[in-house]
Formats: sequence, C-alpha cells, structure tokens
Amino acid sequence: MKKFYQFIVWCMMLAVSLCIGHRTQAQAAVRLNQTNATICIGGKTTLELSGAPGPVKWTTSNKKVAKVGSAGVVTGISKGEATITATSGKAKYQCRVTVNETYGASVSSVTMKRETSVLFTFTKDAVVSYKIQDPDICSAEWGKWSGNEIPLNLTPKKVGVTYITCSNGANHETVRIRVRVQKVPVNMLHMLAETSDGGDFICGENKMKITLRQDRKSENTILYLIGRNGETIRTKQLGAVAARKNCSFLWDGKDDKGENYEGEFRLKAVADGYTTRNWHYYRSYAKSPFSGGTGTREKPYQVAGAEHLEQMAQFPSRHYVQVQDIDLRSDIISQIFSEEHPFMGTYNAKPQEQNFKILHYNGNTSLFGVIGVEGELNDVTISDARITGTGQERSAVLAEVNQGMLMNCAIEEAVIYSASATDAALLAVENSGIIDRCRIHGTIYTYGSMAGGVIYNQQRIIRTKVEADLNLSASGEVANKEELYVGGIAAVNEQTAFIDACESSSKIQAAGTLHTPSRLYMGGIVGRNAGQVRDGSALGQFPLESTSSLVGEANGGIIAGENDGMITGVTYYETTGRKCSATGTGRENSLKPLENGNGEGS
Repeated sequence: MKKFYQFIVWCMMLAVSLCIGHRTQAQAAVRLNQTNATICIGGKTTLELSGAPGPVKWTTSNKKVAKVGSAGVVTGISKGEATITATSGKAKYQCRVTVNETYGASVSSVTMKRETSVLFTFTKDAVVSYKIQDPDICSAEWGKWSGNEIPLNLTPKKVGVTYITCSNGANHETVRIRVRVQKVPVNMLHMLAETSDGGDFICGENKMKITLRQDRKSENTILYLIGRNGETIRTKQLGAVAARKNCSFLWDGKDDKGENYEGEFRLKAVADGYTTRNWHYYRSYAKSPFSGGTGTREKPYQVAGAEHLEQMAQFPSRHYVQVQDIDLRSDIISQIFSEEHPFMGTYNAKPQEQNFKILHYNGNTSLFGVIGVEGELNDVTISDARITGTGQERSAVLAEVNQGMLMNCAIEEAVIYSASATDAALLAVENSGIIDRCRIHGTIYTYGSMAGGVIYNQQRIIRTKVEADLNLSASGEVANKEELYVGGIAAVNEQTAFIDACESSSKIQAAGTLHTPSRLYMGGIVGRNAGQVRDGSALGQFPLESTSSLVGEANGGIIAGENDGMITGVTYYETTGRKCSATGTGRENSLKPLENGNGEGS
C-alpha cells in the first residue's frame, strides 16, 4: 500500500511539472521585437509583440517625449527618453525609446542571414559616420540619400554579435545598433557557361561547360538552367561544393526529359538555400543550322546550299567551309552582310584539293556585302553571275565593301548591267583591306558612272588579274558628276593605296555625250592614280576607236587615265594616240612598252 501511495504522489508531481513547463513555454513564446530604440523628433519605429495570447495594449511613460499608437507605432515628439509598455493579459513588456533631436534609426537591433539595410532619418543637416565594434562579424556601407533618409547597408561576414555606433557629427548624437549574424550566405564569385570548343553550342557537336565558384563552402548546391519564360530546362545536383574552387558541369544539351534543347537559357544556382542568378542568356541549338561544325576555325560551319548562305547573316563572326558547289539559279538571295553587321569570320571554298563554286548568282548587288576588318574570303569562286544594278548607287558581284582580306577569289563570266548611274565593280566597290591573287573575268554595262574590277582602292591590290569588258554609256545623268573614272583593276587608286604586280587585259568602250562640267578618265589599269602602281601589266585592247563616239572631255591612257601618283615597272602595249597616262603630274619610271600585236604600235 505504501508503494502505491508513493506512485500516486510521483504522478501528481509529474503532472504539476508538465503544467508549469507548458505555461513557461507559452510565456517564453511572447516576445517584443525591440527593447531599445533610438528615433528622432518626428521619426517613427514600429514595435511588435509576437506570440501574445490576446489583445495588446500600448502605453508610454512620457507623452511629451514619445507617443505610441494602438498598432505599436512609436513617434518621437521631443528630445528625451520614454518607456513604451506592451501589456498582454497580466504580462508586461517594455522598450526604452531615446528621442534625438535630429537623428534616428528604423530599428535598434538586426538579425541577419543575408545583406540587410537599416534606415536612418535626419530632420536637420547631418554629417554621418559609423563604427563597427567587430568588423569581422559584418561590414557596412552607406547607401544613397532619399530626402532626409539614408540606408546603412550591412553585409554578414561571420556568425556572431557586434554593435554599430552611428554618429551625427553636426551635434554629436549617436545611435547604437545591435547586429546578430545568424548565418552567412553563400555567394557566387563566378558563374559562367562556355562551349568546350569555343563555338556555338550545338547538341551532338560539342558540350557546354558550366563553371561555378563560391566564396564559402556549401553542403548542397543545385544548378538550374532556366529558359526565357522562366521554365526549368535542366536541374543538376552538385552536392557539397568547396570554397573558392571551380566546380564544373558538362552539359550535353539535353533537358530533364532527355530531349535536345532548342532556345535560350540562363543560369541559377542555389547554395544552402541562397540563390544567385546570372541574367546573361546563352543559346542552345538542338541541331546544327548548317551541314555540320560549330563555327570555330578548327571546326567551321559546313555550307552546302543557298539556305546556309542566308543563315550566315545570323553568325557574322563565325568560320565557314564550303563543302560542295552551290547552284543559285532557282534561289533569290539578298546581300548577306551589312555595314551594321559586317562579316568578321572566315569563309573557305577550297577545304582540301577541290575548289567549290557558287553558280548562277542573280541579284542587284553583291553576294557577301560588307567584309569587316577581321573578315576573310578564301578561294571563293562566283561563276556566271548576273547583277542588275538599275536603281542602285553601287553594285558588285563579290562584295560591296572589303575591309579585310580577299584571297585567291575568282569572278568568272559575270555580267553587271545597269540602266542608271551605278558604280559597278566585278569584285568590290570599296577596298580598304587586302585583295591578293584574285582572278576577274566579266562584263560591265553602266550609264554615266564608274566601272572597274574595284571602284575605290584605299589599301592594296596584289597579283590580281582582270580580264573585263567595261562599257560606259554617257547620258544626261552624267552632268550630276564632275569626274568619272573607269579602270581595269580599279577606277580610283587613292593616295596611300597600292596596286602591285597586277595584270589587266581589259577592254574599255565609251559612247554618248558628256555634259559640262563632267570629265571622263579611262585607264587600262586605273582610271585615276593618286597612289602607287608597281610592276604588273596593261595588255588590253584600248584603241581610240573604242571611244571615238564619245562627245565631251574624255582622257584615256593605256595604264592610267590620270596619274598624280607613281607608276613604275609596268609592262603595256603601245597604241597609236594613247599614252601610258593620259593626264596628270605624277611620275612614271621604268615602264616597259610592248609593240601592239595588232600593228598599232608606234
């Protein structure tokens, strides 16, 4: 019986202790968010009593210093101190409020897991400064003023507690903020995606290497690939990731369903709950937009048809190789590259021993358009092209502008026809780059404008051969231009430009009437030379009869129509009535005249 009574007593004691513990836990759950606060006159701070079992009543010890509303909003009235009391049932919770004349903060304590801002308010001019008790716990930096408020931005560095004292140098008022760093976030120092070979990302051709680097160790990092519409394309669990070391993942382009992904994507990483987003979008192709390749020098895009030529406009800085002849007789292709988006890559039409051609191009201007300073066309052959330049200011077969390199290119059996004043060039209208070892054969018919293998040479043409029929018909439109130039290699060779070791077998014919003040200059190699023409030959047929029906001021020379530069070492046919250069004050040295094969030599 005695043991039974002892058992009953023990159970009663256990019940009492459980009740006391439960009540203690309930009371401990009630918490006032601030026990100390500093505000300025007119400034506000909000007190909150969390976990209260019933209504909360707010009172102030000094209404002349600070007042408090029914929602716990405290407003500074005058300089001094007041105690704000929150009453819930029989329990009371207090916060001491200091009211400064000019200086206050939105909160008196901060618990941080990531970057946080504390807002300071000033009612008069202020000289603000701060001092961190333990700079190893957090760092701080002032934000930008907005009216009479300025934020202090806090960055956690280490778990712990410190205090920040902020001062107003104008009247020596201070505010003390308690800062508790509960957890330090994991920040991404580096997050980048790049292809394994440097080319465009094409499923099955290469892989995308995604690299992360964190400022601290994480227990679990997850990488997400996010599409343009916010959808998750691919999820990769990386697990634990070391601090300040690269962590890489090779993506084959397949989404979470195992299908090749087509479209744009960006990167998002979540490390121990902290999210970092890279808003740069990358591009993935489910299949190659060409016959193969990724657009690098080592693995160039393979061009095999008209649709591939047109597609090149979307990839102006990539590298290409032509893998078969391309017949364009049934396709209409506009100029591929423009001034806004010039070609800055390379195009090679002779990948091995066989030189592939582009056949039957028809258009009103050049096929490739603008070749930029880093652009190269190698062994490109355009055969049997027909260009209708009517209504165009400029027309060409290969390129309108070359700022880069044209190497071993060929124009075969091309015809440019214009019924208007069009600057017509079989190779390029403007050359400010290098043209080397090109071959040009074709015919130009234009009305009252300029014609040649190139119109304006501003840099260098080397070892290039031109065999062309250049036909100019002068009409009333010629009156709009004072000087016209026609030349086999170039219409105009500018002051700092060179034409070296080039051969011209061009024939020039001109007819019609030149209206004053228009003048025409025609030359077997160059219409007007202000630069240097060195070596090479002018072996075309350019007799007087070819221009006898032209009325007006016209000047024709076997080498140059006008020479104000230097011509040296050029071989040419002597023709009765034609000098090596028709006009100009330039120098001519070491020329090599040959007797004309038709018996017209002097």
